[in-house]
Amino acid sequence: MNKVTFIMSPARADLYEALRKTLSGEANVEVVIDRRAWPTVPISPRIAMERRQTDRRAQEQIDKEIHEFGWTVVKTTLP
Repeated sequence: MNKVTFIMSPARADLYEALRKTLSGEANVEVVIDRRAWPTVPISPRIAMERRQTDRRAQEQIDKEIHEFGWTVVKTTLP
């Protein structure tokens, strides 16, 4: 089963509210605001280790889209 997450920049609160209302009835759709601090994110050493194990290129693309467009969409597969 797939899950779709819309990640919105805090600067796009208007779009966040509109998408949240529009997609509220969809079971596998989530709309969230990116709460990370920019340009750097303070993280614990444990999280940093886990982050290194993920695909950095994918994370960089997500960050780029949020900065450039104010939002991005991430699709994940649920077990």
